[in-house]
Amino acid sequence: MSGDQGLLTTVGTSDYESTTFEFTDGTRAEAHISPIALIHLLDIRSVYIAHTSAVRTETNYLDEIQAACTEHDINVTCIEIPLAEGQSEVDQILDRVERYLIQSSVESLVLDMSHAFRSLQFAFYTTATHLDAIETVSLDAIYYARDAGHGGVAPVVDLTYLATLMEWQHALRSINNEGTLGPIQEIVATKKDEIYRAGERDATLLKLDKALSSVAFSLDAGLPLETGIAARDACEFLSSLDESDFIGPEGAFIAPLRERLERFAVRQPDVRKKAELQLTIEELHRQRRLVKLYLNTRREWIAIECARELFLSRYIYEQHGGEVAWLNKNVRQGSREALTKTATQYRSRANSPPLALSVWERLSQFRNTYAHAGFQIDSTPSRQKLQPTIQMVCDRLPDETFWRPLCTAAQDN
Repeated sequence: MSGDQGLLTTVGTSDYESTTFEFTDGTRAEAHISPIALIHLLDIRSVYIAHTSAVRTETNYLDEIQAACTEHDINVTCIEIPLAEGQSEVDQILDRVERYLIQSSVESLVLDMSHAFRSLQFAFYTTATHLDAIETVSLDAIYYARDAGHGGVAPVVDLTYLATLMEWQHALRSINNEGTLGPIQEIVATKKDEIYRAGERDATLLKLDKALSSVAFSLDAGLPLETGIAARDACEFLSSLDESDFIGPEGAFIAPLRERLERFAVRQPDVRKKAELQLTIEELHRQRRLVKLYLNTRREWIAIECARELFLSRYIYEQHGGEVAWLNKNVRQGSREALTKTATQYRSRANSPPLALSVWERLSQFRNTYAHAGFQIDSTPSRQKLQPTIQMVCDRLPDETFWRPLCTAAQDN
């Protein structure tokens, strides 16, 4: 646990009985409400009690918590809130609790969800995860004492993994919605660092972190070939795992993560470096999926670069099939020059060029504008102008009637 740690808690108006609050490691404390037990059991520097007016007027719980905090030299802040009966009240709760926590010096937070109405607990959980997301405070732990205040033993359950589950759910959505693996890689890296700081070592997390880092970098950098190989390697590693390889909830997300990466993984198992990649229709379709990902996630500057290279590769395939060194610098340069020369000759004769040749010219123009960060007199093309051209490359990729006239025109010129 980190920094100046605070406890966000609440109590209801029930007549709670003396209870033994017990953690899974056997540590325990006697109290009739969970905040007092946690004050004794945890290294807390400040307590934030969100309570309704009824708790203040009908019980002595606030005074009792204050006394326990004074005993341990802990600061106390009481935050009066309404009942969470509707959206208006929930908004007030979120605003008040968030305002107090932001103004405080607390760096990390423990959330106690043992008492009061479940609607209040959900509101507190939402507030805590929001503050954690915007890096105002770090949500270190979430505890729930089962049967708190009912006498006997109340096991204190660690629910921190719920926040981790939400992080993983968001991170998985970020692949489709944002076109990045960054959030997933960050979760794994953070978990690995936490284990290392505790003096332990997890070989599985270390390998997973390395595999995902490679995919994340290549994907964010707009490198389709490197992304494909890194994704294939990551999928192979993920296929060797199951949920028992993980202590936390990460294992439940291995299969859906692998399914997402498989869309972009090369299908050539013996290839270990991009120079060994064969030019096939399957490989072209894999690259098309990446172009569409970049386009759909509004990363047009990457989409236009990759679409132009995809166009060139498809032209080379139409000309030579897969029997050519398609990544050879001279092959690609020669193909670009042939297309540019053909386009120039069509313009000089005022003839209508094949549709594919017009698409190539637009791709090249757009690519040059973005490659030079818009440093030119002409206006930079908008997303609305880029999208149809990029989409056409993707849609017409398997259509030989689109590519064959282009090859014929290039040969004739």
